Amino acid sequence: MGQGGGPRRAQAHDDELGRAVAAAQEGDEAAFAVAYRLVQPGLVGYLRGLVGTDGETAEDVAADAWLEIARDLGRFRGDG
Repeated sequence: MGQGGGPRRAQAHDDELGRAVAAAQEGDEAAFAVAYRLVQPGLVGYLRGLVGTDGETAEDVAADAWLEIARDLGRFRGDG
């Protein structure tokens, strides 16, 4: 979801992310950067909850995740 600010902001965040992912799937590198900017802070925060407060470990896991995301983005359908 969004980064705070209520349902409208969350919806705007989700809409922007959806557009960015769709464009990135078509090869738009700038759109991939937008998706990264929108997702990375929440992803690292979530991972810190899983691996503890070691930010370096969370960042390493996130980097691995982004490599897989970039590799598999063309197959992403967003349906589950």
